[in-house]
Amino acid sequence: MAVVTEKAYAKINLGLKIVGRRTDGFHEIISVMQTVSLYDRLTLIERAEGIDVRCLGAEGVPQGEQNLVHQAAALLKKEYGVKKGVNITIQKRIPVGAGLGGGSSDAAAALRGLNRLWKLKAKDFELALIAASIGSDVPFLLRKGTAIALGRGEILNYLKLTEPLFYVVVYPGFAVSTKWAYEKRKNSLTSESKYVSFIFSLKRGVTDGRLPFQYVENDFAQTVEKRYPLIREIREKLLSAGAKVASLSGSGSAVYGLFGDPYRARQAAEMLQCSKWSIFVCRSVGENEN
Repeated sequence: MAVVTEKAYAKINLGLKIVGRRTDGFHEIISVMQTVSLYDRLTLIERAEGIDVRCLGAEGVPQGEQNLVHQAAALLKKEYGVKKGVNITIQKRIPVGAGLGGGSSDAAAALRGLNRLWKLKAKDFELALIAASIGSDVPFLLRKGTAIALGRGEILNYLKLTEPLFYVVVYPGFAVSTKWAYEKRKNSLTSESKYVSFIFSLKRGVTDGRLPFQYVENDFAQTVEKRYPLIREIREKLLSAGAKVASLSGSGSAVYGLFGDPYRARQAAEMLQCSKWSIFVCRSVGENEN
């Protein structure tokens, strides 16, 4: 019986700006996206037929055909005319509804794992096309690393960091609706935005501690923090603990603080300990890292 396992890494957004609304109903964005060492684990076991997806370790995860992993498996099965089926078990560690891309990363991991399990030999761009039809973050999460994301998030310009980055990620214990956040957000990208300077620094090849992290901006922050004051409180606590920058990931609810080294990150995590919060110390994960 063939078995494959895959890690589904979380992502953070080092800033996120909304450029405009598309004719297809999606939003144009610009964001620096990065995989970090917090991950779910998927176990895929071949079966004679059918798709069964089970999720362990989290509540509120869509079941059956509503689960993005189920959708990914069904699309790949149809696209390549696969007759065999699969049992997929998801061991969840990435919080649900946190802006960390957990569901999208699980779907991407399913595509990678099934490509191996069913021996499809699908090329990266072929998987990316299927990934884009599942969700905006799924193409980025097919691989590890850091990228400037444009369009819906599917146009990716990958970067190579010269040194790792270290994060404390705080999940406050509740989710924020991405749909609600997009409806309520007010900001947009302009040529005067400080975030443009951050993007230009990356494009010039500055990918180490000299980056102007103080220019990281998230268009959801003002609206989300007004609705959920605890998120602002967490961000301020991270800054007080020495973070170079603290911000929402995506539309939240998770807040991350960026630190110069793992020791300072661990110190900050200890300072922020709260029984109602989930706190993770993470590092950036590059393409060839595990």
